[in-house]
Amino acid sequence: VVITDQLSIDQLISLVGQVDLVVGSDTGPTHLAWACNIPSITLFGSTPGYRNALSSEKNQIIESKSNVNPLKIDKKDYSIQEIKVEEVLKIANYLLIEEINF
Repeated sequence: VVITDQLSIDQLISLVGQVDLVVGSDTGPTHLAWACNIPSITLFGSTPGYRNALSSEKNQIIESKSNVNPLKIDKKDYSIQEIKVEEVLKIANYLLIEEINF
């Protein structure tokens, strides 16, 4: 789903700074959320979460059950799709409620 044209880095930082929660895969917007102290959930499938993200009270990671080899990423591994929506929603609700209390 495309909701906007391509953004510059400054525009992306501005957008991320205006949201209550960022949910995404291991990409720039989720890393920006962490850097800007915006609550986020980063989803990992074929890449190891411990290598690419810092989990904190505001920034959570969810990893698929895939056996990940950090030395050789399997580009045909689509296990990220196995992450349950309910698991994401549970953490999202927690982060949004906690954000009110921060």
